[in-house]
Formats: sequence, C-alpha cells, structure tokens
Amino acid sequence: MKTSEAHPWERRRVKRKIREYLDFLTREGYSPQTIYGRRRVLGKFEAARFDLDRFRDALPSSVKARYDQLIALRAFLRWTGDARATTISLPKVPRSCPLRPPSQDDVRRFLRSVDGPTPTLIRDRAIVELIYSAGLR
Repeated sequence: MKTSEAHPWERRRVKRKIREYLDFLTREGYSPQTIYGRRRVLGKFEAARFDLDRFRDALPSSVKARYDQLIALRAFLRWTGDARATTISLPKVPRSCPLRPPSQDDVRRFLRSVDGPTPTLIRDRAIVELIYSAGLR
C-alpha cells in the first residue's frame, strides 16, 4: 500500500518524523540554510501525499534542482529506515567549468605583469611558465 493511500494517522506519523528529522539536523549542527532547504523539500513530499511518483512528477526540470531535492528526500527516508530510499535514482549532473577562459588581451596583460629584471618578477615569471607548461589551472 502506498503511503498516499494510508489512513490519516499514518500521514500524521510521517509528519511527526519530519519534525523529528529537522530537530535532529539542528542538533547535529547543520546550517540554517540546509535545514530550510530540507524543510522545503519535505513540504513538497507532504504535498505529494508522501508518494514518490507524485513527488518526482512535481520536480523542477533543472537537472541540478532535481538532484538536490532527491538527495534531500533520500537522506530523510534513510534516516527513517524507509526502504524506498534505495529506489531513488539520481540524475547525472553535468560538470561545468565555473569560469570563463581569459581573453588573449587578459593573458598578454598578465604575462606583462610578471615580466621584469627584479628577482621577484623573475621568480613570478618562472612560476607562471611552470603552471602553463604543466597545464595546471
């Protein structure tokens, strides 16, 4: 039987577990932002009448947002010992480089900033060349 088909007392039990879970996160020192986010996700789970399929159907289209919300729900279900936690599959989140590559002018300006006769600039130029030649970021 799905939880959404359960009696009202079953829903009250799950709501109590949600409160206990959020209290647990507070005692464990989770940040207020994390607790707020978990509270929002569990509120959506409650709005879906504690039904995983309804919850999944209501998830946003963004892969990252889906991932974050499923992680939060899965953590709660694991904490309660609910076997449905093992049925939650997570979407693959594509990795992206957070920075734009520097323009050619930026690179030229940077290289000119470490070009000079002083020992410090010679050292800095050697460090830059090492980083560049090794392909480091």
